[in-house]
Amino acid sequence: MMEQARIAISREEAARLLNVSDKTLKKVMEQDETFPAFRLTPGKTIIPLDGLREWAKEKGRARAGIPPIPKTIRAVRASRRKEQIS
Repeated sequence: MMEQARIAISREEAARLLNVSDKTLKKVMEQDETFPAFRLTPGKTIIPLDGLREWAKEKGRARAGIPPIPKTIRAVRASRRKEQIS
């Protein structure tokens, strides 16, 4: 019989997929209400794989947690690159 693909994973598995510690992911889940997770039983958090992928894509698109570089700093860096090439 062919095994069906999993549709959900544990918090520990999600942490490994995201390359963060379980402790870090637990904090994210407590602070970010958009994180896709639910509980069926006490102590067992379920994370749908499709939801995790979409959540990660949205965070990436929004560049969450990464401050924009001010125009002045970008101009200085571009100027330095030009100097190095010359």
